[in-house]
Amino acid sequence: MQQKHQISRGIFLLCLALILCAAAWVRVYDLDWDEGTHLHPDERYLTMVTAALEFPESLHQYWDTATSPLNPENRGFGGYVYGTLPLFVARAAGSWLDHACTEAPPFLPRLARALLFDSRQPCYAGQYTGYGGVHLVGRYLSTLADLMSLLALVLLARRLFGEPIALLAGLLYAFAVLPIQHAHFFVVDSFATVFVT
Repeated sequence: MQQKHQISRGIFLLCLALILCAAAWVRVYDLDWDEGTHLHPDERYLTMVTAALEFPESLHQYWDTATSPLNPENRGFGGYVYGTLPLFVARAAGSWLDHACTEAPPFLPRLARALLFDSRQPCYAGQYTGYGGVHLVGRYLSTLADLMSLLALVLLARRLFGEPIALLAGLLYAFAVLPIQHAHFFVVDSFATVFVT
């Protein structure tokens, strides 16, 4: 059996943090690159479905699939087959950010909006839950999901091959083109990869 090479825990964590920061930067850089034109057909479809959803008034209404406002079929999207987790998470995060736009917001939503979005854009009710803005929320969530996959990859490689190889695997994944591309879209690929990893 091969001997795994080890490095100090502090060096490993520092390198991992640098890799995660670099990966996050290339994934969130210019997320509104298409300036709201919705060029990706899957993203456009997810955006339309997410914008049409609403949270139910009760748990009973949620479980009643024939009337649940979170069921895409009840909102005119009977052909939706991608899974609902990305929709629900994007809708919840968008609602949270909309709350920051319309009411005296607590510190955290205001900070999140300042970090995630261009503060020069107008802030109004429905901006982050409607067709014109929910895709940006989805793109950030896609980035977070991809970063979780990167972290899982590093931890898996660390366990199997040791810390130097784990950092190399993380570095290679951080700058791989396909994950960066998927993070620039509100699509289910990044979300699915988390569970596969």
